[in-house]
Amino acid sequence: MASSDLSLAGGSVTGKVFLPSSASCSSGYTPLLVAVHGGTYKSTYFDASSQHTIKSLVQAFGIPVVAIDRPGYGRTPSLNPIPDDSSPIQEHGRWLHKFVLPELWKKFSNSAKSIVLYGHSIGGATCCVAAGLHASDGGSYPLSAVIITGIGVEVGSRKLHWESTSPGYIRIAEDFKDDIMLTRRELYDSDILKTTAQLNQDAPLDECIDIGTQWLSYWNKYAGVITIPVLYMGGAEDQMWNLSKENIEDFGKAFRSSKKVETVQIPCAPHNIELSHQSIVLWGRAGAFAIESTVEGALAKKK
Repeated sequence: MASSDLSLAGGSVTGKVFLPSSASCSSGYTPLLVAVHGGTYKSTYFDASSQHTIKSLVQAFGIPVVAIDRPGYGRTPSLNPIPDDSSPIQEHGRWLHKFVLPELWKKFSNSAKSIVLYGHSIGGATCCVAAGLHASDGGSYPLSAVIITGIGVEVGSRKLHWESTSPGYIRIAEDFKDDIMLTRRELYDSDILKTTAQLNQDAPLDECIDIGTQWLSYWNKYAGVITIPVLYMGGAEDQMWNLSKENIEDFGKAFRSSKKVETVQIPCAPHNIELSHQSIVLWGRAGAFAIESTVEGALAKKK
């Protein structure tokens, strides 16, 4: 398997690329999975360590993966100023739909049948907006599924604590971040704590405010028009969101136009499922769903 840095459109979008080896098993209906990170992380979140990496999905399913840096992270520039009638997450979703995904499709269309979106936390919200926009205008790229983790319909009782760094940016202290993102010690391998400092990123303050105070007021208008299959997974011990079984089911119900919605509460999993003992379960479900949806979408067009 090969991995490399992403530099898209003259370096205006950065990230990581993970390509399967020629020996990888593939169904012949291979999607390109585009992974979108959450707040206070960047694309390296999806390759945190040898035991906690999206490479597990690449190797097991033969799926190429591109993990992008969202605006304001890595070397991807901010989209500020945000229009008064919009919000950071909505603009990030529009940027993903109108610019990033068409460019990625030009680059990888020879090796994939369609795109599958995978988003964690604020990245999941961004993917929801992008998929809703694609459903509304058709887009210039094929989209066969969206996979979302780490958001919900009810904000958790614990509050984030941060400090200002540069103007418009905040940073979460590492000890507090481990506590709220990973929760109790039994849910993760202690070695993952060695990656906290490296993974921790300054975050745009406006997107943190958006997800905490505005997102729940507008997300239904995007979720409600999505027609492609949706897989939604939440950790049962998430402290950022209240991901009770009832709330997870309610989140899935918002995708009322989708042909298929699967909702899963993953037991013994924190907010950062991707960094926990349950990460391999997460990648297994995501990889299978991505291929299943790609096959279904491709064959439906041949009827």
